[in-house]
Amino acid sequence: MSRPPYPWPCDADGCANKKGENNHWFVVWVDHAGPKPRVVISGWDDQLAENDSVFRTCGEFCLHKLVTKLTQQIAPGGGK
Repeated sequence: MSRPPYPWPCDADGCANKKGENNHWFVVWVDHAGPKPRVVISGWDDQLAENDSVFRTCGEFCLHKLVTKLTQQIAPGGGK
């Protein structure tokens, strides 16, 4: 599934913000490279944001909501 065109929407549940409405955006993804998956958080990066496996969040509140959700999903027995 390809990403929607700019302005990108926030990927947190229930958020309607689009990129450009504030300057506190983050990109988040799950890294499966190590022995255990981990949630990775980075400041905004246009190239990372275009990746299909990356989530975009509009600020700290949405970042925390998304990280909590992803952490629960990757925890042993998570996502059930």
